Amino acid sequence: MKGDNYYRRESSKEEKENKGKVKKEKEEDRLTKLPDEIILHILSFVDAKTAVQTSVLNKRYRYLWASLPVLNFVDSFHGPEFFEAFIRHFLAYRDTSINIFNVNLKCLYSFDDEYLVDYIVVDSIIEHIIDTPSVTTTIQVFEKAENMKRSKNLQMNVDNIYERDSSKKQEKNKEKEEDMLTELPEEIILHILSFVDAKTAVQTSVLNKRCRYLWASLPVFNFDDSSFQNAIFFKDFVDDFLSCRDTSTNVFNVYLDCHHVVVYNDDHVVDSIIEHVIDTPSITTTIEVLTILAEYVVSKLPKLSVCSSLTTLKLCQIFSQTTNFDFPSLKRLYLCHCQFECEFIQHPFDPFNGCVNLESLNFDSCVYYLEIKTFKISTPTL
Repeated sequence: MKGDNYYRRESSKEEKENKGKVKKEKEEDRLTKLPDEIILHILSFVDAKTAVQTSVLNKRYRYLWASLPVLNFVDSFHGPEFFEAFIRHFLAYRDTSINIFNVNLKCLYSFDDEYLVDYIVVDSIIEHIIDTPSVTTTIQVFEKAENMKRSKNLQMNVDNIYERDSSKKQEKNKEKEEDMLTELPEEIILHILSFVDAKTAVQTSVLNKRCRYLWASLPVFNFDDSSFQNAIFFKDFVDDFLSCRDTSTNVFNVYLDCHHVVVYNDDHVVDSIIEHVIDTPSITTTIEVLTILAEYVVSKLPKLSVCSSLTTLKLCQIFSQTTNFDFPSLKRLYLCHCQFECEFIQHPFDPFNGCVNLESLNFDSCVYYLEIKTFKISTPTL
């Protein structure tokens, strides 16, 4: 009798866990159910690096990028050698049976004539185009950056490409492909855009009238300054993005990766984002993950305690005069290469006693500029 009750309880627990897993898989599987043609069409609007990164989403996406009909190469890399290596591997592993209609190359690096001869990115792309029949007979547009006009082979081969005429049938097929995105529900499009950076998401507003203001309802903010020339342009973009977005939309994840350390008008992009988060009720009550990677003095860190739904906080390379973390809802805290300074502290020093629900703490290479006799961690759930 007791044994039967025990097995019944265990069986009911397993059923609840299985139901939870099935429900989660269904939510994550919405994108997977889309036809390959639609997913490839959507990926054709992002750069090649972002398209390749989608291969980690699931098994179906592992090699989907290799069938892209559009090649967008943008040098969002730390150096020209990394950009060159990425393009070389991309062209070597893509499916050469796939027709290519558009090739776009944007290089922000400035090279002298001597180095440009050895810099084979341009020639690699040109050779791939003219040596691949599925590309040679279908390509319609080839765009190049202005600072690459000095390449002798480039101008000669580009002229040959532009001489190829595109048929009316191909133009009609292209119009049909462009219209496939319009047929998707807004929830799916917003879910897809949440995987790209904010700048790319805003750029989709030129696709059609329906997408014009769709980015303003994004549930995720991905701010990355790698595609901006300097801190001023990045700061202006973030301010415009936050001021024009739909503040009634719930936001679950905010990510900031800022390598520029220049302060613009005594105000930094970190301050703008934190102020927007704590001053917007639709974010304060829904945000779950906040990530800040910036070499900057974060003075408004304590104000984030008003975010009642915040469960994950990731900070890297920040400076702060706040040594104590008082976030009752926080479950996961990541501190990496952070620096803290404070004149007065209580002994023993227990910086995380305000995080009563903390379950995970990653504490790596952080520095405290103060005299600490005893460092204590006393969270009950850790």
